[in-house]
Amino acid sequence: MTLLHVRTHHLHQRAIGTASAHGGLDLAAALTRADLPEPEGLWFIDRVDTRVCARAGLGERTSADLLAGGISRAVRAVLDGGVGQDGVRWFPDRTAYLAQWVTDLSTGHAHGRWEYAQLGTGDFSPTLRERVEAEPRAVLAALRSLPDTEIERLVTLLTPPDAARIAHAVAIGTGPADRVDLARTVAELWRSGRLPRDPRRATVAVLLHASAVGELPDPGSAAAARDLVGLCSALRQCDPRRRTALLAAAGAADARTLAAFGHGDLAASLTSWPDDDRRAAVAVLAAGAAPGTASGTGPGPERTPFGGLFLLLPLLAELPLADATAGWPDALPPDRRDDAGRGTPAELTGALALGAVLGIGLDVLSDPWTRLALGLPPDISRHVVGWSNRVTTSGTDQFTDRFADLIERRNIADTGDLAEPSLLLDPPLAPHVARSMRLAAAVLTRELSHRLPGQARASLDHLRRNVLACGATVHADDAAIVVELDPPPLAVLLSLTGMNRRRFTLPATGERPWVLTQGS
Repeated sequence: MTLLHVRTHHLHQRAIGTASAHGGLDLAAALTRADLPEPEGLWFIDRVDTRVCARAGLGERTSADLLAGGISRAVRAVLDGGVGQDGVRWFPDRTAYLAQWVTDLSTGHAHGRWEYAQLGTGDFSPTLRERVEAEPRAVLAALRSLPDTEIERLVTLLTPPDAARIAHAVAIGTGPADRVDLARTVAELWRSGRLPRDPRRATVAVLLHASAVGELPDPGSAAAARDLVGLCSALRQCDPRRRTALLAAAGAADARTLAAFGHGDLAASLTSWPDDDRRAAVAVLAAGAAPGTASGTGPGPERTPFGGLFLLLPLLAELPLADATAGWPDALPPDRRDDAGRGTPAELTGALALGAVLGIGLDVLSDPWTRLALGLPPDISRHVVGWSNRVTTSGTDQFTDRFADLIERRNIADTGDLAEPSLLLDPPLAPHVARSMRLAAAVLTRELSHRLPGQARASLDHLRRNVLACGATVHADDAAIVVELDPPPLAVLLSLTGMNRRRFTLPATGERPWVLTQGS
């Protein structure tokens, strides 16, 4: 069966003798009667032209059939010419078509493409969310057809609210949830450094990896994935020496102990699980948990999707954050200021600038390597919104003044170089503080671009996709913190400048060096 969708058509008529208007031709009905070819796969043809001649006075149905026959012959001629012609695209099936659309949409290559007009070509996250809500089964099948690395890249591009709506949209299946299998998926993604830090993105990632091909997850699967991701997030933030106690409390759904850890909401979720399922799932997470170290040298050997972080750290250390935030309130409340994680305003603003450049916003505060590099405590994210509300507008004016020379030297645009406002709105920072953090991110972006040959005015999106979008394997011990970077698309530029092979130190980690190397 051939489906011919005519998006736009123009009918030009010329009559010799008595005119006979056919403005009411039912072309759609005529095309269903026409002898259209039935090729393999999905063909998209931008334009066909046809010409038919007929005597005046024919009825509208006959005229429509003549025109449909001409269109059929024109379409057949295009098909005979093959897929190499201008204005012709071919896909083996709709799954492949949707998969290519998702990929092109994510890289900005879908804009203006006529073959994607029916799907949408706007910003990636909301456009994909709208398409998933319109046809969840088809889009889910397309996403699952992509390589795991591509799925993980796409998930990181979703905004957290859109990720939550996508998880809800696909959770309309009827199959029962296998919570232990879901726990294995979560443990594997975490252990390999592929589980997103944001719980909403992480839930989508788990559903994409765990659900059977051709099936939609049921609401129970989505809820279980959310609960397991929440437990994994709690383990990530927990002091490694206390993880055993946290896991025991989760296995028993011990509300009092979980509340003492700051995760009372997790107790409410896990209580609804069957006891056997809960204990088995927690045991799987315990066995697959990313290792920590009792000596405090770092989170342990681990994969991380945020390899670009380590390229930015030495550049961040050059910014005048301490001077710019002098007099700002401390991030931690008074009873916490003796903790090993200091959380000074300079360290916190540095982390927020990194999150804006990397495109992960406040999720950066959940990243253990960011916290280690900047000396931030595990629960810093709980204090950041209240802290931003204590920063005065005169404090942010001081911040802008201190960065004035860098803004002028790098010719930073007022809008084009600033990270998306939404990155710092979940949860919301005070507007004047968010503006300052975006300004610091713009300066950091230009400090990176000016060190790369030919990239001085490259856009933030371009730098994210081609320089900063790489994973890394990190090993921290008492002697050094060694980072092996995966090669990003423009790895050659990093090699030319030596940015991917360098040593540096940071105040928070003292004399212990950070050593960057380039993986193959």
